[in-house]
Parts: sequence; structure tokens; C-alpha cells
Amino acid sequence: QKGIDPSICAWMTTNLERDPNVSSGFRFKFDLKIIHDILADFPRQDFIKILRDVSLSKEKIGSQMNIVRAGKNESWTNQILRELLEIEESCKAFRTHVLHNSGHWVHVDDLEGLLGIMHESLNELKRK
Repeated sequence: QKGIDPSICAWMTTNLERDPNVSSGFRFKFDLKIIHDILADFPRQDFIKILRDVSLSKEKIGSQMNIVRAGKNESWTNQILRELLEIEESCKAFRTHVLHNSGHWVHVDDLEGLLGIMHESLNELKRK
């Protein structure tokens, strides 16, 4: 096992296919060059601007955008959290939620909490 969580191992197997060039071998289904390109491009994206723009458009049509934040994910910098709070304070259509005991995979780490957020959000839409 070497310290890899079994759920991650199980997920990784969904990305494998038999390698026709090796009798008992496997290979990844996805194109590693594309993955590399995506990862290289990621820091250049302005996701806060996208969230702000989409939230404003949602507000215009009476819809809502919910962001679920994994509380154990250390990628949420103070700057990002401040910007999310600014969007939430300035736009009624934008809400953030935190699953404090969740890592990257919120649906695995806190499915009940995630379903609770979804249920609450759907009920709010239903009341409108």
C-alpha cells in the first residue's frame, strides 16, 4: 500500500486500460501531455473573475451559485478566501460553504455534509 489511501488507489484503477503492447500490462487512459498542459496553464487562470462574472449573471436571472470549500485543503489562501467573501458580500446569488473535515474529495470525505448543502440550496430555489 505504501501510504496511498485505498480510495485513491480504487479511483486510479478507473483510469487504466490494458496495454495491447504488453501481455499483462496496463497504461493510463488519459493523455499525460494534456494533463501536463492543463497543470501548466492552471496558475494563469483568473477563477475569481470567472466566479464574480458568473455570480452576477446568476443574480440577474434569479439563480444561485454555491461554492463548496474543502476545509482541509491547504490551497485556499487568505487572499482567495477574502476574494470569495467579497463576492459573497456583494452578490446575493453567490454562497460559499465549508466542509471542515473534508479534503479534496468532498463527496468522499463528507458526503452527508455535501448532500446537506445541496438539499438546502435546492430548497431555497424551490421557495423562489
